[in-house]
Amino acid sequence: MPPTVQDATLALALAVGAEAEVIIRGVTDPATVILAAVGGLALLARRRAPWLMAITFLVALLGRTLIVGGQDSDVVSFAGLVVAYSLGAHVPGRESFAALGVLLTGWLADQALISGFSAGLVPGAILLFGFPWLAGRALSSHRVMTRELHARTEQLEREREERARLAAVQERGRLAVQINDVVTHGISSMVSHADGGRAALGSRTLVERALRQVEQDGREALAQMRRLLGTLRTDADQSLAPQPSLAEVGRLVERARRSGMDVVLSVEGHPRPLPTGIDVSAYRIVQEALRNAAGHHDRALRVTVTYGDQDLRLEMSGAGRDGALPARSEHWVAIRERVALYGGALTTDRAPSGGHALTARLPLEAERD
Repeated sequence: MPPTVQDATLALALAVGAEAEVIIRGVTDPATVILAAVGGLALLARRRAPWLMAITFLVALLGRTLIVGGQDSDVVSFAGLVVAYSLGAHVPGRESFAALGVLLTGWLADQALISGFSAGLVPGAILLFGFPWLAGRALSSHRVMTRELHARTEQLEREREERARLAAVQERGRLAVQINDVVTHGISSMVSHADGGRAALGSRTLVERALRQVEQDGREALAQMRRLLGTLRTDADQSLAPQPSLAEVGRLVERARRSGMDVVLSVEGHPRPLPTGIDVSAYRIVQEALRNAAGHHDRALRVTVTYGDQDLRLEMSGAGRDGALPARSEHWVAIRERVALYGGALTTDRAPSGGHALTARLPLEAERD
């Protein structure tokens, strides 16, 4: 039920109750009848305008007492409790204390007009209205805390997405270095062969001119590619050491074993030289999978390298409790970027051991001449 409907139902119920109480007691004065209804209907504004609710309620209460002398009313007393609760729940901060003070003052004035003032009225009124007011304050604090938690959760989610984005950017920077090594090696080879061919042909003018143009174009392309890839790099000081090969994955596994991990390596199919880009990426994929396993305290990992006719498959399955790789982990981002670079496919699932199972497929036909 919407809050406005709840407030309307409560206000109408109290107004009808107050009217019924007046009629049962035989009061027929029109002012009393009207003020009894106004006191109940004041609760219509309990959420949107709690100050207006409190003032309207007190005006109706005191007006009724001044006109007909007043008398105790169970319905009016209950309405006063609802007013106190509403002031605690919907008036912010220290202003809520002031609102409670106004309500207590008005109520004490009404009681003094009815039966005279006595010392016991003050603590009685404080107890009567203090408890519902405290309940309202508790609800208000809970709402504030809930809003803050929601805001914090949204902020953390944005921060996680930002970290994932930065991880992807950093991985692209590392890929730029790899691409630079792989592609520029091929272009450098082209330039070298063109240069050698021109020198060998000697007097064949047209061929020499064509080869010179190939050499010139190759050098220009090489320079442009270096400039372009340089803009992708995020770490200008990153090492340009020779890139690793999947043939060296045994050494990578051995290092993981020395660190305390239980890694089993299996090689299936017929190992053979791979295209440079896929060769390096396959090594890096296994390396990132080992890092992820170590980071998630998955000390047991099985690595299976399968050389197929059409593709290279890398299967990593662990015995840890975390299941598949988290979609936003930096290791997942690194693996995903490398697989996507060569049009491969990446799948994750539960391993029979209960841990994660990751399979990366890198097509080999895409690299064939």
